[in-house]
Amino acid sequence: MDLLSIDITNIPNSKIGDWCIFWDKNNSIKNLAMRNNLISYELMTRISPRVKVIYKNS
Repeated sequence: MDLLSIDITNIPNSKIGDWCIFWDKNNSIKNLAMRNNLISYELMTRISPRVKVIYKNS
């Protein structure tokens, strides 16, 4: 099952097809995992291979 819900209520002008950044320098994967009672490995491995993932080193 590939289903993910993201609350975009407070993001004006968002629409289908917009890019979504799950984690970055300001929102680390470690902090997101801790807030959701997970470990970072779980967040990284639960993304299905059918989802286009772009790794960017900035």
